[in-house]
Amino acid sequence: MNLRPLATPCIQVALDTIDGKEALKIAKKLPISGRLIIEAGTPLVKSEGIGIVTKIKKAVPSAFVVADLKTLDVGSLEVEIALRGGADAAAASGLAPRETLESFIEACRKNGIRSIVDSLNVKDPSEVLLSLSTKPDIALLHRAIDAEAGSAPSYLRVPELKKLGVLVAVAGGMDPAAISEAKKLGGDIFVVGRYITGAADPAAAARQCLSLL
Repeated sequence: MNLRPLATPCIQVALDTIDGKEALKIAKKLPISGRLIIEAGTPLVKSEGIGIVTKIKKAVPSAFVVADLKTLDVGSLEVEIALRGGADAAAASGLAPRETLESFIEACRKNGIRSIVDSLNVKDPSEVLLSLSTKPDIALLHRAIDAEAGSAPSYLRVPELKKLGVLVAVAGGMDPAAISEAKKLGGDIFVVGRYITGAADPAAAARQCLSLL
C-alpha cells in the first residue's frame, strides 16, 4: 500500500499528557501545516487507548498522526492496534528483539503506514538499524525526559544515521535552539513536546518552530 506523503523537514508535536481532553484541546489549537505532525504520545495512548488517535484525526482531519506505541514484542499485532486508530505512522522501541522490529516494519509497510524505530535508551542506534533486514521509514534519536540533565543532545548522532538512508527524527528537550542545531546536522523531523504543549499559546510556539524549517 502507498504511504501517505510526508513533507520534511517538519515539526512533530508530542502530546504526552494522560488527559485526552487536554490533548484534543491542544491539537485543535495547532496551526494547519503540511510540515506539522501530531503525535499521540505513549502516556496518552496508555491512558486513553488507541481511540485517542481516531479522536485527534476527527478533530484535525488534515493531520498526519503518529501512534507512539514503543512496541517491544508482537510487532505485527501492535501494528494492528495502530491501524484501528487510523494512525499514519507507528513507533516501536529499538530495545525490542530484531525479529519484533522486522515484523513491525513489514506490517507497517504492508498496511501503508510509516514505521518508526525509537532509540530511547539504545546504546548504539546504528548497530540496531544495521542488524535489520528491512530498515524503518524513520529512525528516532531520543533522549529521555528523565535523563535530560547532564546528557548530551540526541541530535549529535544525526549525521551517523543519515548515512543509513532513513529519515532521522530527533526528540528530547527540543526547543528553537535545538531545532536549529539539529537541522544544520541534517535532521528531518523535530519532535517538540513541552515547548509547545506547555506554552501559554501553543499555536504561537508551534508557528515559531515551523518558521525555523
